[in-house]
Amino acid sequence: MAGNISSLRRNLVSSRAMLKESLEKIKHISITDNLTGCYNRLYTSENLDREVSRSLRYKRSISLAMFDIDRFKSVNDTYGHQYVLFVIQLLLSLSSKTLPHVIDSARSHFCRCQIPKKNLTEYC
Repeated sequence: MAGNISSLRRNLVSSRAMLKESLEKIKHISITDNLTGCYNRLYTSENLDREVSRSLRYKRSISLAMFDIDRFKSVNDTYGHQYVLFVIQLLLSLSSKTLPHVIDSARSHFCRCQIPKKNLTEYC
């Protein structure tokens, strides 16, 4: 009987760990764009609302940077969608080294990043 209980406990612990890992994967999938790996629009909007509320509550500044990629459509038409995704990922990679918390890349010609608790001039 004691052996069965120990075995059941081990199975329960293992099942909980697998469930936790699966839930983390589902959460990641639900908040990211599967092509760029960046946070999606819904997550971005919700996170931005939280950060604005936080900045108001603590009377701290917040900055929002937007990138407009010139000739985005012509680049897409000339080189294809995969190249455009590469350009977006490269832009986000380069900007995230300078600006923390890059939180969104729409699959359009805008990429947004949010910089909580900081003034943008601190990064320039």
